[in-house]
Amino acid sequence: MKNINILSLIQAYDSLKNEDYGNFLVYHGIEIKDEEINDLKSLIKILKDRPNIESIFSQFHVSFKIPQIAKEFDLLRFGEKSIINIELKSSSSEGKILKQLRRNRYYLKFINKEVYNFTFVSNENKLYCLNDANSLEEIAFEDLAKLLYEQKVRNIEHIDELFNPSDYLVSPFNSSEKFIKNKYFLTQQQESVKSEIIVTLKDNTKANFFAVTGSAGTGKTLLTYDIAKEIINEEKKVLLIHCGNLNDGQNTLNSKYNWKIIGIKYYKNYELSDYDLIIIDEVQRIYPNQFEDIVKKIQQSNGHCIFSYDKVQTLSVKEARNNIDNK
Repeated sequence: MKNINILSLIQAYDSLKNEDYGNFLVYHGIEIKDEEINDLKSLIKILKDRPNIESIFSQFHVSFKIPQIAKEFDLLRFGEKSIINIELKSSSSEGKILKQLRRNRYYLKFINKEVYNFTFVSNENKLYCLNDANSLEEIAFEDLAKLLYEQKVRNIEHIDELFNPSDYLVSPFNSSEKFIKNKYFLTQQQESVKSEIIVTLKDNTKANFFAVTGSAGTGKTLLTYDIAKEIINEEKKVLLIHCGNLNDGQNTLNSKYNWKIIGIKYYKNYELSDYDLIIIDEVQRIYPNQFEDIVKKIQQSNGHCIFSYDKVQTLSVKEARNNIDNK
């Protein structure tokens, strides 16, 4: 992704034909909606009325997404000692703004620079910042203009290299304590899937089945275990069935935090109807007769079940031939 003077972005939007403007965005690696352009116009108009404006619009990364998790930032500007992040909104509640800026700070803090997070709400002409106490406050536009002017900007050619997935992709197994203490964030996509599942889990009139699929490193295990944790915190019973031998992290969750995680070969020792939620992990490795038996039992009890798997990660020709993904 190339950095850009945001004045040039606005000028391109206003003056270029649709096809040329589209090519302009592709060249700079930018994906931005028309309403966000209009929000940006409003912000620039306000900032241009301030002194020392010559350099404050240069070298922004627009609509950057962190690889793997697709976490997006509207505007980022990197300095020698600081990072400035500005989010653009037509309208929003303070609660939503606070949640987003806290999440942004979480991801940016791993770069080990001072992080400044702002949200501009165009319909209100208001500027909010996330302060040192991790709370939201309204600030003057002069403060942002001064910060941009004083920032010693650093030119970064490969912005992706600043983000190491191991920093923010918390594993329930390798970082069990962080996971239990909620020291992580789900992506917007994960949050959306989680909300849909949580709502459906309240329907006990019929059996409900979900399939959470994804390749390695996409966070499907974190998502399913996060759902399990929320249900457990509601003092409901969750049984996690792992299609393989348990790892050290799963054993830790069992022994230290009283979770109920078992290997697939032991599932018949448990009455599935006793549990509010059944989660089957690495289900691409399950035997067809086990799969059919579990499904039948959950259907009979109007239970709830989440299948989590990556169909590519089969360990044998026989597993691939079973084609559990299709079932």
